[in-house]
Amino acid sequence: GHPYIHRGVTSLKMLRTSGAKDSLLKQFGTPEKWASDTSQLLLDHDFNGLGPWCDDYLFPSPQVSLVHTKLWNFMSAYGKRRGGTHQAPGHTGYPENCPFIFDPEFPAFCLKHAAQLADTKDDPWLLGHLTDNELPWRLSMLESYLKLPTNDPGHQAAKKWLSKRPKSKKITEKDRSDFLAHAADTYFAAVTKAIRQHDPNHLILGSRFHGRANKISALFAAAGRHLDVI
Repeated sequence: GHPYIHRGVTSLKMLRTSGAKDSLLKQFGTPEKWASDTSQLLLDHDFNGLGPWCDDYLFPSPQVSLVHTKLWNFMSAYGKRRGGTHQAPGHTGYPENCPFIFDPEFPAFCLKHAAQLADTKDDPWLLGHLTDNELPWRLSMLESYLKLPTNDPGHQAAKKWLSKRPKSKKITEKDRSDFLAHAADTYFAAVTKAIRQHDPNHLILGSRFHGRANKISALFAAAGRHLDVI
């Protein structure tokens, strides 16, 4: 309920190798002591919270006032269940860089996937929810979806969308920008509806933008219609 600047650190977690575990126990005694000392280290250096990919379950937030976030990977989780994804550097990869935004089953999956958010809906130390990481938002999305097999829902959605545009001999820059905005609207509408159904109390931080996505104004405009913070 107050103006707030979140200065969070991401990827604050214990390494899982045997050597790292032995080192941590030797230095701190327990994972809880590591978390407590690390929390104080952050506060001493003017940080006040955690980003995604953290062992936040170990951090005693009420005692040290560390705000945390949650990353839920809606599209990535759906893709792994659906099939067809692959591991790309730092994120999930999709056929032709086309997330399964237009799959008719995706909205229902989001509603079911978001049910787990109810466990922390009253957590006062939770800042908000990230929906995915580094989705491939690109101005070439329209052409990419049209490269998919003709029976793919993404191909069919792109073809249907393009058929309603003014006829031209080739795809224009405005077509590319408007379709990306359409895809973003479709994705963010599904994930925000699911989150709000199970957690009306926290911020929706959306999918983490990365690289070329940060330079696409149409993407920010579309995301801003649904998200609390980008």
